[in-house]
Amino acid sequence: MKTSFLITLVCLYLITSLAGKAQVTPKKYSHNKDTINFAGSHIITYAPLGFIYRIRFRYEYVALKKFSIGAQVTNYSAYYPLPGWQAVAIGRYYLSNRPTPLGFYLMAQAGLAYHHATAYEGPFNSYIPGSYNQYAPYTSSHEVSSLGLMYGIGIGHQETLGKKQIWILDTYIGIRGFKMNKNLDDVYILNKDYGKGLFSGPQFIKNQFTDSGVFFGSEFGVGGFINIGINIGYRF
Repeated sequence: MKTSFLITLVCLYLITSLAGKAQVTPKKYSHNKDTINFAGSHIITYAPLGFIYRIRFRYEYVALKKFSIGAQVTNYSAYYPLPGWQAVAIGRYYLSNRPTPLGFYLMAQAGLAYHHATAYEGPFNSYIPGSYNQYAPYTSSHEVSSLGLMYGIGIGHQETLGKKQIWILDTYIGIRGFKMNKNLDDVYILNKDYGKGLFSGPQFIKNQFTDSGVFFGSEFGVGGFINIGINIGYRF
């Protein structure tokens, strides 16, 4: 968690520095955002609400009247039992008559996903005498990993903030699928969120790559099939 927080601070500093070097106002500025020509704009956004579990940055380029292209990189923290990363290319088609990239859009993405974990072996369903809900110690452990393709679709809404229309607020929801070279769902991993209060001691749970989090497989892990988020960023 500390590592993710430090990386987040460094990335925010880099974005702030880049924003400071960019133009203060758009080339074609108007107080009415719906009359601005955003063609050729670059957008960098960051997902601030998920920094405990992941660090995510997205780049978007307004290429055509209704279409933008970009890329997204996500690092999932080792704080969660299912760490790894994603690197994907993104295409967006904007639905409204407002200037791209404002309003509702459809999004498609495809790229690589990588998941790694420490797999444990032992009598995990037995209890240690005299302890409270504590699983028996593991007998051995080894590292496992899987690399594959990620693809998904979604819908979202993007808006500018402020008088200069250079700050960006992006919200979206979608679904994703994966084609990994190894199925790691049968290995046991250590639940790092466990071990506080009455439920003390290590707990080993079965790895579930495509159901990697609460909220029915949300994106707290690499393999979450629900893709949700709120991003903030800067346009230049």
